[in-house]
Amino acid sequence: MKRVLIIIAVALLFVGFSAQNANAQCKRTLVYTCATNNGRAIFLRDFNAKLKKSRPEDPAYVAKFSVVLNKGTLYRFNICDPKGFEYTTMLTLFDARNKYGKTYYSGDEASTLGLGDLVKRNYRPEQYKIESNGGVVMDHFDFVCEKSGVYFVSIQYREGYTDNKGCAVGIMSFVGKNK
Repeated sequence: MKRVLIIIAVALLFVGFSAQNANAQCKRTLVYTCATNNGRAIFLRDFNAKLKKSRPEDPAYVAKFSVVLNKGTLYRFNICDPKGFEYTTMLTLFDARNKYGKTYYSGDEASTLGLGDLVKRNYRPEQYKIESNGGVVMDHFDFVCEKSGVYFVSIQYREGYTDNKGCAVGIMSFVGKNK
């Protein structure tokens, strides 16, 4: 009887560690890929988001992180999704009063801002996607901090992708000082 209990305990431990390792592997791989794919920017911090599946009647799950940014500094914020789920999540930078940047703009927002042409001039083709509805999805945006303080980063699924469960990684990088 003791032998059976020991075998069951070892099996449960093995299953638990392998499941935990698989989730950590997703994050580790995404962080490395995302951090090394942001040009000459210097990696500062990652935001690992474990996104949950939500029902249609519930609000979409949002992972929020706080970060302190310094005045006069140019930062880059990247978002990376696992292979096969590219462009399903969005990263937003905001404070208590304003939104400062995001990686997804709906068709109406993009046309109002004239974002399609701007993105085509300033991004390589593999860094953005223009959707059939005119929406623009980017893998990163740059932000010049004009006021030192606490800002917030949120990562969530874009509309229409909330029935997924998975992970996404946001990366904050230092690009330079704004003169």
